[in-house]
Amino acid sequence: MLIQENVVVEANQLDRITEAIYDSIKNFENTIYKGCFIKKILDIKHISEGKIQHSPDCDVTFTVCFECKSFDIEVGDIIDAELRNKTSMGYFCIVSECTVCNIFIPHTESILVPIGQTIKVRIIGKKITDQLLCIATTHVFTQCEE
Repeated sequence: MLIQENVVVEANQLDRITEAIYDSIKNFENTIYKGCFIKKILDIKHISEGKIQHSPDCDVTFTVCFECKSFDIEVGDIIDAELRNKTSMGYFCIVSECTVCNIFIPHTESILVPIGQTIKVRIIGKKITDQLLCIATTHVFTQCEE
């Protein structure tokens, strides 16, 4: 995934511009950005010429394009999820690739797999807050999908 964002470098960091920019974009890791979970910053692709901000500090703004490894779930996706908890309302699962993704399977289904096991689930709903919150059903493969 490519992301383009403005990054402000303080005047006292202008002797190490590239490092200051990289330190700033590292803050995107392990966060939700436009509906996707950003796992890791891979590479800075482009840094624009800086624009001096006319303020007492004389900070400089750069437009930075960088590549990152991301994780996204869409309604209809079939993914592997690890069963973590069972309550009277249903089952709660996590996804190993995404530390901020929680999946709920309503108790309308009976899951015969022990807690801690990985199962295939189909995402039927998604809400983005500071986490990816999903509702899912268990998924059974048909002969055409195998």
